[in-house]
Amino acid sequence: MRVPGRDDADVQRPGILDLRDAPRPWLANRGIVIMAFIRDAPALGSARLEGRILNAALIAAAAAIAGGLLTAYATRSVEAMRVRAALIEKAEERRLACIERFLLAVNAWIDWLAYMAEQPSEDHFPELNRRVKERDDAYRKLILLSSERLHHWLVGVYSPLEYELKRTYAHEVRYHPRSVSEEARNARIEFSRFLREDLIGQLRPEVEALRNPVRRIQGVRIS
Repeated sequence: MRVPGRDDADVQRPGILDLRDAPRPWLANRGIVIMAFIRDAPALGSARLEGRILNAALIAAAAAIAGGLLTAYATRSVEAMRVRAALIEKAEERRLACIERFLLAVNAWIDWLAYMAEQPSEDHFPELNRRVKERDDAYRKLILLSSERLHHWLVGVYSPLEYELKRTYAHEVRYHPRSVSEEARNARIEFSRFLREDLIGQLRPEVEALRNPVRRIQGVRIS
């Protein structure tokens, strides 16, 4: 702003303008503008500072909110992972219990048949019937809780072999214990090998989470 009667070099910067020597008519005509300029000029630097502080505060607040949301999401994800891992572990433990029960039952049945073939007696039939029932119950429960892969294998591979053993060895031991054929004995030996090797190989993937829990948890998907 130029003041009449003063050189440009004499005009100071806004905020410290010296108007003592300015003509009165000029001051009278422009008094409102000059007073407003003088009043607001010292606050220009402060306004900029306050604006910067306000911007920084807004940025900090936004960062805090974003951090809180991320923390909440991460906590929810971790909790969801823990819940899923716990559910998987419980399911695997139930499946393992079914597998153990079935293995014990089917081997107990085979062992009792072998004992009856060595020492025939009608007194052994009640125990045989009990073990047969335990084997059937364990098999049905295993079928219900097994995976699709194992279910398909049990129905297509295991069941026909068990039926063949019952048709030959178990039938002869029950009704002709003193004249068990060599073919029937070989069927029992082959079925025992099948239980130790093939069946165990098919059952191991069913309890993978219990054998390698870290890998199973890493594979859990969070939704």
